[in-house]
Amino acid sequence: MLVEFGVSLLKTVCHPEVLTVFRLAIAESDRAPEIGRALDSSGREANQKALIELIRKAQAQRLVAAGNPDILAGRYFAVLVGGLQIQLLLRVRQPPSKREIESRASAAAETVMTFP
Repeated sequence: MLVEFGVSLLKTVCHPEVLTVFRLAIAESDRAPEIGRALDSSGREANQKALIELIRKAQAQRLVAAGNPDILAGRYFAVLVGGLQIQLLLRVRQPPSKREIESRASAAAETVMTFP
């Protein structure tokens, strides 16, 4: 379930149209900061909340390590996305392959499952 979440999230975040929306929001952030706030609340913040809830449910079933779900979610996203989104927004790298997306999602899931 954590791997699938990561694969879905990366496919969305790396999609060219999504990147274009982010670039436009950044470009207009001085004149219209509400665009950035809306994008953040419906994107990053919503994904964070969904992951925290997923981690809580998995903890209840003893499928992931015990720990603060907020911290676990932060570690998960750090491993999953890292600097990838910035690199894509700046066009300094190509979108990840299907294999890289799956690898990143697996590594992120392992991070949550092996948290001390």
